[in-house]
Amino acid sequence: FPVTICSQMTHTVRTIFPEDGEFVSAPYGNWSMEVSEAYGGWIASAADIVRFVSFFDGFEEPQDLISESTWNEMTKMPMTPYNSTDKDSWQGLAWRVTRNGEDCNYWHSGVFDETRAKVVRTADGYIWCFIFNGNANQDEVDSLMWLAHSEVKKIPSDDLASELFTNKK
Repeated sequence: FPVTICSQMTHTVRTIFPEDGEFVSAPYGNWSMEVSEAYGGWIASAADIVRFVSFFDGFEEPQDLISESTWNEMTKMPMTPYNSTDKDSWQGLAWRVTRNGEDCNYWHSGVFDETRAKVVRTADGYIWCFIFNGNANQDEVDSLMWLAHSEVKKIPSDDLASELFTNKK
């Protein structure tokens, strides 16, 4: 089915960089990456993010860098749920959580001007991430990722992490 994933960059702003003093596309002057480090200014590939999340995902392998009690604290339903009418979905600490049988699906997404990103950890052990340097329709991309997930019949036994995450100079 046809999907329009990205739109044209049409949103322009006066740049925050005073020496330039001109209008630019929003992602090139509407905010400062340097002041974003604490809340999302990380620079990583989708593969880097998947590997990072695999060490904080509540599964036994690879061994998490946080304790089970910390994972449980991060993902538990708060005393006052974010959406109090839906007892199967809530906002944890950094993770959005949705019940899926005995376990849950967890995800975190982010948006800056003309960028979109989302990482998902599924109840059955998959982690995926998508990152767009454009105004992607997250719902459409997310639907495609879940469709791809539903088509996986067997997890390959090869571990490609050493190929994907080795610092090759």
